[in-house]
Amino acid sequence: MIVLPLGARPLTRYRYGMGTWNSTGRYVNTSATSTAIIGSFQPISTKLQRENGGERRKATHIIYTFSELRGSLPEGGPLADRVNVPSGPDNGIYEVESCKPFDLWAPIPHYEAQVVLYNEPDPEDPLLAVTVAEKALQLCRTLIKDACSL
Repeated sequence: MIVLPLGARPLTRYRYGMGTWNSTGRYVNTSATSTAIIGSFQPISTKLQRENGGERRKATHIIYTFSELRGSLPEGGPLADRVNVPSGPDNGIYEVESCKPFDLWAPIPHYEAQVVLYNEPDPEDPLLAVTVAEKALQLCRTLIKDACSL
């Protein structure tokens, strides 16, 4: 096994499966599956950087690992992987923003994931599993139901 240089340490990956819609039309996330991985957790910068198209990058750290990390898909689907960094000045739970694929021909083959600190409620509780998009969807459904009952 190849060992990652530059401060490789034990991390925990939380991966979520595909959720379901309950009878009230609310999306309910599945519980996370945790896996112990080894990775190198490195800071990018504390400054927000201007990207093409005027968007600001929010990723603040990069994780180099041999384990695949998954971000969320723009068309929906399972939640992005979360990684627990258990120790150090930047300890906490980070959400994967994007991940470059494993490059077998690189000098040290690895995945490279950009992550951002995750500080929202745990989505395992269906009452807390509400994102801005889900709130907007619930509002639209309420408006349509009210309009149909007039």
